[in-house]
Amino acid sequence: MDTMGAYKALFTILIIFMGIMYLSDWLSFLLKTAEHDGIVALQNDAFQTTSVSLISASIFNIFAMIMMTCVTYFKPFGKIKKKR
Repeated sequence: MDTMGAYKALFTILIIFMGIMYLSDWLSFLLKTAEHDGIVALQNDAFQTTSVSLISASIFNIFAMIMMTCVTYFKPFGKIKKKR
């Protein structure tokens, strides 16, 4: 596997790991809190911190997917020559 392939695999695993370990729990917490407290949830410090964390992690995931797509499509480091 070339270096770019390794980076793409690492980013993919990182995105999946973040989704499983953090994003789903954060989203569940936000939804439960908003359902229970309504608009008052916006004044809850834990709600605010979790929403910022969810937005930040989502931005990172989107950026990583865009970078992987660009590297795959544009091949900025050149095409890999297959050894015969």
